[in-house]
Amino acid sequence: MKTFIKTLLVAVTILFSVFATAKQVKLPNNIKYVNTTEAF
Repeated sequence: MKTFIKTLLVAVTILFSVFATAKQVKLPNNIKYVNTTEAF
């Protein structure tokens, strides 16, 4: 169970960093992932 939580944390961290860089690059609004960063 601990390994599952660690994997989840790593996945969330990677996703967050990807979203953060995507916002810095300022991708077009038609990419929905950029808009979903507000939910985090």
